[in-house]
Amino acid sequence: MHDKVTKSITLVTILVTACVYSFTGFVPPGRETIYIYPFENETTRYGLENLVLEKIQAAFISDGRVKLVSEDKAKIKLKGVITGYERTVFSYTGTDEVEQYRLTVKVELTLLQDTVTLWQHTLTKWVNYPPDKDEDEVLEQLCTELGNDVVHGVIEGW
Repeated sequence: MHDKVTKSITLVTILVTACVYSFTGFVPPGRETIYIYPFENETTRYGLENLVLEKIQAAFISDGRVKLVSEDKAKIKLKGVITGYERTVFSYTGTDEVEQYRLTVKVELTLLQDTVTLWQHTLTKWVNYPPDKDEDEVLEQLCTELGNDVVHGVIEGW
């Protein structure tokens, strides 16, 4: 009886480990390495292109499935243009005071393999936040989420 329980637990452990590995370990052939070009910034937000690039690179490093390499060693290459940055009032209190702002960033992305465009995608991310929260901190959080979405899009598609 004890031997059957041990075997069952071992089997379940192996199956769960295999499932987790298959969900997180797969990278389509030809996408094992990536180079990310410096982003263009068409907005008035100074330095946004650097923050977006930094957060996308950090997301690839954190994910670990696709390695960042130099342009000449990359199997795929990512180009990006930041086309939108906007902070708007999202809601007011009953006394017409700002209750929440909405911060929105829009990025045009192109994934290339050699000279072939694999896909083009427009990614728009937004977050609502209270007026007492620092806009720069909110932007950091938003760009981190954007970076994670880009990794997902490169590996799994949109």
